[in-house]
Amino acid sequence: AEISEDYNKYKTPDRDSKPNNKKKGEDDQDDAPVTVTTVSGSAPVYIGIATAGIAIIAIGGILVKRYV
Repeated sequence: AEISEDYNKYKTPDRDSKPNNKKKGEDDQDDAPVTVTTVSGSAPVYIGIATAGIAIIAIGGILVKRYV
């Protein structure tokens, strides 16, 4: 990002850069790196999913044995 406008109360221009000229190497350049991450879960969530999966398989097995 580059500073596109500057102002001071004495109306003196910046001596080493011009606003909004997109010139590399001036001290009006700045960046702000951002890292976006996601939460992948926690142990209780994984335990709950595993328990539910095992329960579904067990109930399915019991029903197949009983009715087939």
